[in-house]
Formats: sequence, C-alpha cells, structure tokens
Amino acid sequence: MNYRILILLLFTNITFGQVNTQEYIGTILAKNQPPISFMLNLEEKNGQVKGYSLTNLENQNKTKSEVQGIYLKKDKVFQIYETQIISTESESSLKSFCYLNMVLTKKSILNKKRLEGTFKGYFSDNKSCAEGQIILIEKKYLEKKFKRHRKFQSSENKRLMRKSSRKMKKERRKNYRASDMRK
Repeated sequence: MNYRILILLLFTNITFGQVNTQEYIGTILAKNQPPISFMLNLEEKNGQVKGYSLTNLENQNKTKSEVQGIYLKKDKVFQIYETQIISTESESSLKSFCYLNMVLTKKSILNKKRLEGTFKGYFSDNKSCAEGQIILIEKKYLEKKFKRHRKFQSSENKRLMRKSSRKMKKERRKNYRASDMRK
C-alpha cells in the first residue's frame, strides 16, 4: 500500500514538475541601432519562466541579466522581462542599462526551433530606451550545424593537403629527373 502512494507521488512530481530548459541564440534588432548579439537561457516549469540573458556576446560590453516571465503554452508565447544585471564587463553606469520586456513566439520550421518577437526596453527609472525585434534560434541546432560545417571543413582541408602533398612530390620527382639529365 505504501509503495503505491510513493510511486504515485513520484509520478506526479515527474509529470507535473518537469523543468524544461532551453537555450536560444540570435540578434536584437533595435530601431536605428546596429544589431546586437543576444542569448536566452530559459527554464520553464508549469508556465513560469526564469533564467538569464546575455547581450554583446563577443564584445567588451558583455552583460548577463536575470530574466523571468510566463509561457503561454496554448499560444506558444513567452512574455519575458529582464529584472536585474547579474554581471557585466561594461564600464557604463548601471543606470544607463536598458532592461528588455519581450514577447516572443515559439516557431518551428523544418525542425528548427526559433523564437521571434518584439521588445521594448526601459531604463531602471522606467523611461523608454529602445524597441525593436528579436530573432533567436535554438542553440543546439546551431551547434549541430557548426559541428557538421567543421567536419566538412576538416575533411576538405585533409583532401586539399593530400592533393598538395602529391603535387609537391610530383614536382620534386620532376626536378630530380631534370637534375639527373643535366649530369
């Protein structure tokens, strides 16, 4: 009897308490601004979302911010907002940071999971600082594509090296024969 209750409790925790972790990488397209690299790491559980964002990924102003919000499963929409700066490599004052409020729709085209939507940014005093679009693609998908590309590049490099090596050997033989004829 006690085993049945324990199994029921475990099953309930497993099915209803699952945490879904997702990572997306892409671009912020703010009006009248150059594109900004952007990454979202999200944990969704029962419609509640928390995690972090990274902006300016390969830049001296790289910033990590805490995010939270909700996921509307029926509509496949995330409503997420940045709450605070966790860390930054920028020397700018924290008052000059623009915190994003995002509405992102989950899309899936040919097994490519994407998030697309809009954002509005606000300074810590709630004054508007930016608005525009966000386009993100699942990080796992990109890593798989890069891995294939590197594998192809590596095999292509090996092929070119073999070809070059054969060409050099052929050239050496030709030069050797030419030097033998001169003697």
